[in-house]
Amino acid sequence: MRSRVSEWIARYAPAELAGIIGTYCGFWLVMALTASLPASGFGAAAGENVGFYGLLFAREWWRTRDAGHTIRTLFMEFGMAELLDSVIIRPGATVLGVLMLGQGWGVITGKVAADIVFYGLAISVYERMKAGRQGGQG
Repeated sequence: MRSRVSEWIARYAPAELAGIIGTYCGFWLVMALTASLPASGFGAAAGENVGFYGLLFAREWWRTRDAGHTIRTLFMEFGMAELLDSVIIRPGATVLGVLMLGQGWGVITGKVAADIVFYGLAISVYERMKAGRQGGQG
């Protein structure tokens, strides 16, 4: 199990750092433009996606040099988790976090809460995809 956790950290941690920056940028940009907390929750989700998937896309594309393959791979791994995350979980968790803790701590707390749900889904798909690739090689 330790090797799997190490693999997940190596795979997702750099994208998470980019996602954190994107989360705050998206939240504060939309808040400055609209002064709407619900809209800023969606801004945080959008900013997270730009940072997170931007880094994952660049890393996978750099490895394969095939944009179509990269998009398909990311969609298969994250599609279902992302749909739930971007539309419901992350905006709601961000708004709730900000209402409870203010913008500074609330945004990051909402992000972490949403990440727990997101990674529960995404890692299960990643592991199934990985098992399928290994099964096809045997």
